[in-house]
Amino acid sequence: MKSVLKRFIFLLRNFLFFLFCITFLQAIYYHYIYYLPQPLEQADAVVVFYGGKGRAAKGYELLNLGYAKFGIFSPAKEEKLYKEKNRYELGADVSFLVETKARTTYENALYTSNIITSTGLSSVILVTSRSHMPRSYFLLKCLLIGKNIPIQRVWPAVKQKPMQARARFMRNEKALLNEMTQLWGSLIELGYHKLTGKLLDRSFRSSKIIRRMEDTIRLK
Repeated sequence: MKSVLKRFIFLLRNFLFFLFCITFLQAIYYHYIYYLPQPLEQADAVVVFYGGKGRAAKGYELLNLGYAKFGIFSPAKEEKLYKEKNRYELGADVSFLVETKARTTYENALYTSNIITSTGLSSVILVTSRSHMPRSYFLLKCLLIGKNIPIQRVWPAVKQKPMQARARFMRNEKALLNEMTQLWGSLIELGYHKLTGKLLDRSFRSSKIIRRMEDTIRLK
């Protein structure tokens, strides 16, 4: 009985140590992406993951400035894209590669990676919210692994309420921690898709158990 208990404690201790190491490395990665923006160069396409304030506008701005000739807005219908093209007065040489199916960040990355590889694009600029960037970049990079396709990172500037530096730092850290927890949900989607060839059903993602787990982990 004692040997079984010792083995259990040994396994638990090693599991907790492994979990700590993974979380520590994840935190380093998230802070690296969040606090160190990279210089911007021209690319084949601008990829925008819809959902946050200013993302679409930033994507159209980059297209208008000539950073790319193709736009991939995930998800967005073709009619909406060309309506926005006229609104933002984009040049005639700007085209859209349409993606309308994505429901989650993983699906954003999945469908856009399929478009990138099928159309032979060799470089892209990824646009999403600042706190959302580490997860989005990681997923898109994973799905394009071995393709040697550079992914530049850009997020829209969002007006912030006046606050002390410490309060702003704590708010940013909370946003990052919440995104770190959501990455595990995205990895479950990725693993399920790779194993079964299917996407997780919407009912699973919206189930009471999953929502309760997310609410428990997420910082308010």
